[in-house]
Amino acid sequence: MEYTDYSSKVPVRYLYDGTPIPAIGIGTFGSDKYKPEQIAEAVYGAVKTGYRLIDCASVYGNEQNIGNTLKRLFDEGYVARKDLFITSKVWNDQHILSTGRSRIIMRRDAAATQEMLTPGLSPSMSSWIPGDSANRLWTRGWCAISR
Repeated sequence: MEYTDYSSKVPVRYLYDGTPIPAIGIGTFGSDKYKPEQIAEAVYGAVKTGYRLIDCASVYGNEQNIGNTLKRLFDEGYVARKDLFITSKVWNDQHILSTGRSRIIMRRDAAATQEMLTPGLSPSMSSWIPGDSANRLWTRGWCAISR
């Protein structure tokens, strides 16, 4: 299949520290309708056509497949890791309290890095704020992350 690369046409925004982030990306949730292999193939086509932001989460169950796809793209020489902005999420069961930001992020990044065959993620995000008593736990965890 032939692909046209539109990456130069994707607008870029800048984070507070000057890090560029593509304004358009591909989300990889689809586990309710699609197999991990199908999502990974969609990522392959998206990167080949110019997408440089890939939004993932371990709970989607497809990070290993996406990692294999990224390795394929790297091996083909189509794109380098430095050209991609790959995100994942710190899911609610992965919050660690009173340990500081680096340990919380490293736990999630280490798992994603291993599964996705990539040297680190661009940012990690917390997926949502749980309710009631879990909210207090999440808030304490978020305070530790943001220090």
